[in-house]
Amino acid sequence: MILAHKIALDPTVEQAIHLARAAGTARFAYNWALAEWRRQRDAGERPSAAKLKTRWNEVRRKDFPWTLDVTKCAGGQAIRNLGTAFGNFFRDLKKPKGQRKAGRPKFKKKGRHDSFALWNDQFEVRGRFERFGPPRGEIRVPSLGWVRMREPLRVGGRILGATVSREAGRWFVSIQCEAPDNGLAHPNSGSVVGVDLGISALMTLSRPLPDGRTRIENPKPLRKAMRRVKKLSRRISRQEEMRKKRAAKASRRMRSRRLKLARLHVRVTNIRRDAVHKATTRVANAFETIVLEDLNVAGMVKNHALAGSVSDAAFGEVRRQFEHKARTRGGHVRV
Repeated sequence: MILAHKIALDPTVEQAIHLARAAGTARFAYNWALAEWRRQRDAGERPSAAKLKTRWNEVRRKDFPWTLDVTKCAGGQAIRNLGTAFGNFFRDLKKPKGQRKAGRPKFKKKGRHDSFALWNDQFEVRGRFERFGPPRGEIRVPSLGWVRMREPLRVGGRILGATVSREAGRWFVSIQCEAPDNGLAHPNSGSVVGVDLGISALMTLSRPLPDGRTRIENPKPLRKAMRRVKKLSRRISRQEEMRKKRAAKASRRMRSRRLKLARLHVRVTNIRRDAVHKATTRVANAFETIVLEDLNVAGMVKNHALAGSVSDAAFGEVRRQFEHKARTRGGHVRV
């Protein structure tokens, strides 16, 4: 099975600048390939990611020498991702409109989903447990060197690749591994539970957990932080309107508020993710078979009266985690 471990990085100032350059190179290569893809299609040619990657390696040495300062994985994998995006888009065109998920690839903007990939033969991971203090790990990034991780890699198996990303000013690495599937038997063989996902409560169980609870409350992190989010969003909107009228660049204060708002959203996401992880782990440990109702999350989000509560409850993420954790514990999920 494929498992991923997301770890916070602790780069120096110089290393953070290099990571930002690599993410910028990935974004530039993606946008270059998308423009070239469109040009070739308009000319009656049949573009492909493989051809564009070969062309990229030819032109970047002459036209974009600054891209040579970072790992070749950044631009190369970005072009591969573009090919995958077009493949998903054309595949979904054959489906009815209501079942389409993949949209037409668009140009990437700076500061949104900044990331770059590393191939498994281009990086190395090592970890250690200190006698005093928290355990540490390190990852060797090509053209940069060793970067400290906040914790060592805890997933075993063959490493398949990694993705370095920036979220609200912080850098993370997600390392994908192929872990062996040993066909584990669940400790509570034959146990079955029905799970009702809700808004007022995260989930209601048909049978009690070992601690006797049948109801797990939803912390509603977004609702609790909404006042701060709205207040900060209004300030940013007013500043943005004034900036557009004056045709001026974003001020340092505005950039600071944008970063503060992004960090607030990340905190909300982390609180929600923590609650979902703890709840799904308890249920997956206690029951072999987990029965879920088949919710149309996409349709519920379209209902503006329910959209906020449904997003806050993270129904889709709950189901994904149940499926993953049940499989790793010898259980299974039924819908």
